[in-house]
Amino acid sequence: MRKLAVTLIIFFALALLIGTIGYVVSARAPAPVAMPLPTSTPTTTPVLTPEPTPEQTPTLFPAPALPPAIEQGPVSDNVSVHQGEQPPYALTAAGYDRVQLISNGNATDPTWQQLMSFLIADKTDEKDYVTGSFMCGAFAEELYNNAEAAGVRAAWVSVSLEGESKGHALNAFNTTDRGLVYIDCGGETAQNNTESVGMNSTSPEGLGVYGEANSCDKVAYVEVGKELGLVSLDIASCPQYVCYQDYEEMKASFEASLADYNQEAQNYNSEVAAFNEWVAGRVFIEGTSDAERAHQWSEELGQEKDKLAALSETLDTEGKSCGAFWQPLGIVSNVDIYW
Repeated sequence: MRKLAVTLIIFFALALLIGTIGYVVSARAPAPVAMPLPTSTPTTTPVLTPEPTPEQTPTLFPAPALPPAIEQGPVSDNVSVHQGEQPPYALTAAGYDRVQLISNGNATDPTWQQLMSFLIADKTDEKDYVTGSFMCGAFAEELYNNAEAAGVRAAWVSVSLEGESKGHALNAFNTTDRGLVYIDCGGETAQNNTESVGMNSTSPEGLGVYGEANSCDKVAYVEVGKELGLVSLDIASCPQYVCYQDYEEMKASFEASLADYNQEAQNYNSEVAAFNEWVAGRVFIEGTSDAERAHQWSEELGQEKDKLAALSETLDTEGKSCGAFWQPLGIVSNVDIYW
């Protein structure tokens, strides 16, 4: 019995030793699988370099020449103010149906918050931009009439752009606490609308937008001699042009950070591919230089992956704070405001 016990002990010891040797010989360093670029907003957001074409400018057709019903108001720095007259513009490419503004004598100037509440409730921005039949002038006409009917004093605005035969129409409101506010509620062409308005697209005729827009309501920044800029209503901080300039700086900073991130992610994926190629089919023995190198390289790749994941979340948050990026429409040369 005693001899049997000794024999069993020797047998188990040998089995344990053989198992340990087998482990040491066959152990492999962990090899990370090549990671695709994170699928959050920063990597799917396009590099923001849209190239506008003349066809992307919303169309505003002059109507057949007719004398204005009321004499034009005074001109100041290429900005003309008209009181109580109909704009001499057509709504469609045919040129027969003219802009018809329906005023409300009891309408009053809103506060900024009252204007925001009205615009959020108004559904004009949800309509499709249809080339030739429902374009920027029609959007501005409908928003004007809806505002006046709701007791909110509004203006229909025509903006001429340098070097362009076609201008753009939008609206203006004289808020009691923040002054004159330009609003553009026009959207994209019907064929380019998606479940998330304007997701990663530029339309051939309507407004170009890239990023995710929850609404086509926008604060417009109109100043003669400067770019006609647009910022989504839920992002715009104020109606003054300086706020648009601040927004453009924030957008440029995001674009730069996004470009850096995409480059780092590309470098990471290339290094993962190189690591996997190096370890493919190899057996590493613990304690050797190759095994140590594999462990260290794998650990470094894991740290880089975690860094990129955190950066992706940060950029995703930053991108959402910028809202959708609406394509500027050109340099403003003249502005006509019809109250």
